[in-house]
Amino acid sequence: MTLIIALTGIGLSVNVDAALKVEVNNHESFSVVMVSGDKIDDVTTFFLRKPSRLVFDIKSKDLHEFSPKFSDEPGLIKVMRHGIRAPDLLRVVFELNIDTRKLDLTREGAKKFTFRLKTKEDAFSINSSPNGNSMFNIVVDAGHGGIDSGAVGPTGVLEKDITLAVSHYLADYINQHPQMKAILSRKDDRKIRLRQRVKVARESNADLFLSVHADAIDNRKARGSSVYVLSQRGASSEIARMLAKKSNESDFIGSIKREKKDENLWETLVDLSQRATIDESIKVADSIIKQLSNYGPVHQPMVQYAGFMVLKALDIPSVLIETAFISNPIEEKRLSESGNQMQIASWIYRGVCDYFGLRYLLNSESRTHIVMRGDTLSEIAYQFNVNLKVLKEFNDLKSDVIRRGDLLKIPNNN
Repeated sequence: MTLIIALTGIGLSVNVDAALKVEVNNHESFSVVMVSGDKIDDVTTFFLRKPSRLVFDIKSKDLHEFSPKFSDEPGLIKVMRHGIRAPDLLRVVFELNIDTRKLDLTREGAKKFTFRLKTKEDAFSINSSPNGNSMFNIVVDAGHGGIDSGAVGPTGVLEKDITLAVSHYLADYINQHPQMKAILSRKDDRKIRLRQRVKVARESNADLFLSVHADAIDNRKARGSSVYVLSQRGASSEIARMLAKKSNESDFIGSIKREKKDENLWETLVDLSQRATIDESIKVADSIIKQLSNYGPVHQPMVQYAGFMVLKALDIPSVLIETAFISNPIEEKRLSESGNQMQIASWIYRGVCDYFGLRYLLNSESRTHIVMRGDTLSEIAYQFNVNLKVLKEFNDLKSDVIRRGDLLKIPNNN
């Protein structure tokens, strides 16, 4: 199927006092989009995934009010939105009925801005079958790190250590699935700035972004998991507002100065293309919180909303997972135990599978351990019921010295 989007006439059209025209012509095998007008400087286009969208940024010296018209005829486009992003910049967002990886967009004509949208001849099947060819890239973001320790539990357990451990386990589970690939934003104890986290997601062409954290509030009786998505209007609760404020402040730890050129990265600008992304984020969050309820009590059974900066900077489905309350002495102890870290990761993994419509594939023989503060090699060997010498040889260790954040592979104790 091909879709022609043209700023001239039939099907789907947008007129801006005749100074600017956007016309979409649908055909059985392709679609054509034409953008025309006397004062158009440039037209740039790009695709967004999950959900599938085609974005046109039209730069013109003359932008006036206009009345969009949308045709109900079947085609590649199902919804169109538009908005003025700057005095000389109009953005038009087309929601598509097909995965963008199946589409090609080519520019035709030197003077007029005419674009042809069509399906690739070798387009692969995007489906939920474990035997399909689709590979979903998932960024697992361990919150905090380095000089930013995050929250601190009653006995001194650091949030940054918990998030790193859970993230490693979660990445292990994801990578066991033939249709998913995990990319860690950080693999060890280091400070990763927001800009770097976003860069990881973009460079990996991520389909999903999961930021792992651990709650902390003054009330030490508070317990359970919560899952957050970006809020357009405000926090869903006072706790949500407070947690977002603390998390956002930590993004500046170790920074020299917030530069003017980076301002767009931090602004609370939920534009046309991001609204649909939030809808998908809600679906992800709902799947994860339902699965986490199988692990233990959830603090909020419904998806929560707050202005976390790490979620604002992304245009892919993104959620922030508060695994438990590290400020609660009981939950702090559970969070510091590798068995519980693995369980939390496994339930998050199941939620991700539910979102993508994939079967759970868990290899119970695959075991790892993230070294926490106070861990010794002998205690780890005892915990997993393996021989100390075998554990050392399995990890190619020349001594008993281990460091916080190290990832140890645990051999089978058959």
